[in-house]
Amino acid sequence: MRRILLVLGVFGALWPCDPAAAQEEEGLGAVVDRSQAAPPPIKAAPEHDPAQILHDLIEALPLPARIAQLMLVTLQGLTQPNNTDRLLIRDFPPGGVIVPRINRPQDAADYIKVLRSSKIETQGRLPLLIGTNFFALKREETRPLQLYLKVPAMLTWAAGGVSDSTQELTRIMAQDLRTMGFNMHLGPSLELASELPNGAGNVYNFGSDADFISSMADHLGSAMADNGLIWLPIGFPGGGENRGERGQAVLLTPKSQLRSRDLLPYERAVKAGAEMMHVGNTLVPTLDKGTPASLSPLVMQQLLRDILGFDGLVVAGPIDAPEMRRGHDSSEAAILALQAGAHMLYWGDSGPKVIKAIGAITLAVTNGILDESIVNDAFERIVALKQKHGLLERERPKEKVAEKLIKERAKALEPPQIEGRAVTLVKNDNSLLPLTEERSMPIFVTGSYGVSELADAVEEYVKVIFRQPIRTARHIGRIQDFEIERLERFAGGMRTVVCMLSADIAPAGQVRLIRYLKKTGSKVVVVHLGYPAKLPLYDDADAIVLAYADPKDIGQTMIAVADVLMGNAPVEILPALRDLERRAGQEVSFDVYDVIRSPVGRMPVSVAEPYVAGYSISYRPALEDRKVVWDFGDGRKSKNLVVMHAYKDPGRYRVRLTIEDGEGHEVLGEFGVVVR
Repeated sequence: MRRILLVLGVFGALWPCDPAAAQEEEGLGAVVDRSQAAPPPIKAAPEHDPAQILHDLIEALPLPARIAQLMLVTLQGLTQPNNTDRLLIRDFPPGGVIVPRINRPQDAADYIKVLRSSKIETQGRLPLLIGTNFFALKREETRPLQLYLKVPAMLTWAAGGVSDSTQELTRIMAQDLRTMGFNMHLGPSLELASELPNGAGNVYNFGSDADFISSMADHLGSAMADNGLIWLPIGFPGGGENRGERGQAVLLTPKSQLRSRDLLPYERAVKAGAEMMHVGNTLVPTLDKGTPASLSPLVMQQLLRDILGFDGLVVAGPIDAPEMRRGHDSSEAAILALQAGAHMLYWGDSGPKVIKAIGAITLAVTNGILDESIVNDAFERIVALKQKHGLLERERPKEKVAEKLIKERAKALEPPQIEGRAVTLVKNDNSLLPLTEERSMPIFVTGSYGVSELADAVEEYVKVIFRQPIRTARHIGRIQDFEIERLERFAGGMRTVVCMLSADIAPAGQVRLIRYLKKTGSKVVVVHLGYPAKLPLYDDADAIVLAYADPKDIGQTMIAVADVLMGNAPVEILPALRDLERRAGQEVSFDVYDVIRSPVGRMPVSVAEPYVAGYSISYRPALEDRKVVWDFGDGRKSKNLVVMHAYKDPGRYRVRLTIEDGEGHEVLGEFGVVVR
């Protein structure tokens, strides 16, 4: 606290002091001259000339106010800015803020109306960058928020691959953010999944496939641009998932392979029009030994600007992250980041550390440690970006309009379609799946999470499902022996046991549970939730199905899992490698099961052989209730799953196969036939 007051005392030496203001309140606000910290009102230049407005701002703003505009801070208030947030916005108005949590759209709109009513915009003519990360809105340490739009976990997107649903959902998310009043989207991370052999991993990344992540960068860039949002991808230059339990994340990729792996999604983001880029705190020993990326001129200037050709705003941090504090005081790190090439400093909080850093940077400029031109250049870039997007002139959000999003998105098809495509089958001994009444009943469902949800979903297919959740494991993180013994008694006489396993429960007890259930003579199907780091341990199961949702937020995921268990998984038509050649009059067998794959999910990360990225197996789905149409290209069609067809005349024909599910979703495929 002494160091904070010392810096604020220096502020008092730099700025004229107003005793009346100092007596208004206790705490930090009592020792700060607000009249000099906050920007004074600026009159608009004739015809709103951007260059003149920028010149007037630089002339009018004292140095600390310009430095404050280089801050991108994370607000702490849940439904409104809290006292700490308000103090910072009033006395040291930052250039941008991040709203980390929202639940209802109307709450977000109200929150943003409050932010836009601050003097920084109404009098100072400096609009805030106001952002959030839609992919992380419902993530909580204790329980996820019930967000109005059920966005699947990022790893779920990766397992399902590129589809019309992924593209449409990114568009919906961007459109809703604009309706709520946001003008910026923070993230998501474009980093590849962890490469560490014993890494725990998590579901908050897009997996290991750089090409898929690059495709997501295309979709995100287009969606944000189409809806007038400034996009800030996070995690450059990658490696942020390579983090041990206590150590700092490290980029392990050799320098020669960076361009084709970790940098590929970021390069695609640059080409997609990203105007801001976040540089993380990851260590980059192959590039700049001992220096985190957020403090490295080699990363920010040579790699990002010179090699990838990025000419936008560089955002470094979080400056106040625990890994940064091990080597640098936050204020020192802030100065080093600006010297290295950052234009904005990202903070995980809005508290005193931000104010202290503003003071430290002011002193560094005054003492000649940091060139004032660095501050002015960054300030000009930030203001120019805001002017380009017309943030000041944008209409403020309306709560009633935002509230309508709840009804509009309640039945959105894209999230369940993405969930359905993601569920991955990686083991299926003796074709145990799909389950049927004749071969699989009675069915017993147990596990730590999702037991009731899955049992309810399976009962849409069969009459009665037995269930028994293991509730104690959620609280202590492991399955106790008495629970296993009790479940062993329950499972007696059950033909099939579906066992819900989770990445956040100790694997040893889960492995014992599988073995004891097998001793009862039951066939065991494992459904694993979350990151599948321990997947090889569960090989005793007869079948293994992967879903990548956070175990605490699995409602719609269980419906997708039930569809896979019961043979109603999504279907994908395989591409033809070459044309089929036949003679005129010769019958050809057209069998739907020969040309499809189901389920369609693939492992998005590598664990161990054979469970590597891209791995999956297929089964014979139940297609009797789906509409199937063969169009042979010669005027004849068939609705049979298997049909014999002969072409009368020589020529080249295009065979079209259409499979439609009960919700009207179509899958199309084409095959060439050459008849001689």
